[in-house]
Amino acid sequence: MKKAFLILLLFVDLAFNSHGQSRPTAHLVQGGSVTLHAHAEGALSFLWFKDNEPINGFYEEKLVVQEAGIYTVIALNGGCESEISDAVEVIIEPHGPDKQVDMQIAKSASRSVALLGSTIDYQLVIVNKGPHTATDLSVRDILPPSLEFNEILGPYSGAVSYSPSTHELTWKPDSLSSGKSAELRIRTQTKREGTVENYAEVEATQPDPDIGNNAATASTNVVALRIPNAFSPNGDGLNDVFEITGLELFEENELFIFNRWGAEVYQMKNYRNTWNGGTLNEGTYYYVLRIKMETGKMETFKGYVTLIKQRRFF
Repeated sequence: MKKAFLILLLFVDLAFNSHGQSRPTAHLVQGGSVTLHAHAEGALSFLWFKDNEPINGFYEEKLVVQEAGIYTVIALNGGCESEISDAVEVIIEPHGPDKQVDMQIAKSASRSVALLGSTIDYQLVIVNKGPHTATDLSVRDILPPSLEFNEILGPYSGAVSYSPSTHELTWKPDSLSSGKSAELRIRTQTKREGTVENYAEVEATQPDPDIGNNAATASTNVVALRIPNAFSPNGDGLNDVFEITGLELFEENELFIFNRWGAEVYQMKNYRNTWNGGTLNEGTYYYVLRIKMETGKMETFKGYVTLIKQRRFF
């Protein structure tokens, strides 16, 4: 057989044969790799050597190298073998150039306004905008005390853990090559009223020169509807109308009022806290309030309200 050819791939394909006048050399940074290609026409397998010692278990025409050393190969064909190839030297540079990444994170909430006790879903999307693969990725989602972690929604890469004591969710995605993205969706439940700020950040092992896009925040206004159980339209300026606190934050609603016999006595779309009982008699009435959420779903609230007309003194 002819002598085997050894081909080194490092950014571009470089071919070296047995007649090369100088030893080909590959310079790698720590953790990098290079693929050596051997070719011999009619060969059935190959035997690779590192520093003149055979590398057991590797008999294909390609060999991925991550260690420093001098590599050679022999082509095999039944009882026939080629001469040993020219050597390729792999050198590990102790201070090679840093492989930079540019991690970006985006965070969005399923609702800008949520009712107390309802759920908010958050979507985390990370993107590697840098030229190299990002490894040992870590994403932290810091939930405020006003939110309770419920569950992970849908598939995701890597591993996720949550610490109830610190309210921190940690996501360890798989490595992310240049231009690729990964997503995680979580469900939470609201526990307190007010503005909820949910903060998340991402980091990788590699240097990231632009940390301005490594963090993101999503805000939601959590409200508690307060529906009175009585009102008194007597002109004293106190509780003169059926006022539902927090209703103004929702664009669409419907209010229905029924008497004790089940007859509808009042109905209003997009109610704006203006009903004073009209000409109705004093008594207890049944209400049905329907509010359209951002998801398009109608939430329904039911209960009783007492209409008090005469002036009361305490």
